[in-house]
Amino acid sequence: MRRASHKERRLYGQTSSQKISIRLDPDVIDKFKATGPKWQSKINEVLKRAKVSRREG
Repeated sequence: MRRASHKERRLYGQTSSQKISIRLDPDVIDKFKATGPKWQSKINEVLKRAKVSRREG
């Protein structure tokens, strides 16, 4: 399934991401940066999964 673009999300009223500041250990940042482009999005996905699994557990 294709993800909606930022423009599409705005057109259909879906909220976009919020810009925040978060402190992470350097080794965590290095690990995600090593995965390549969109490493911040990958952190977001991990946090989303943690939220879902916490609800289920």
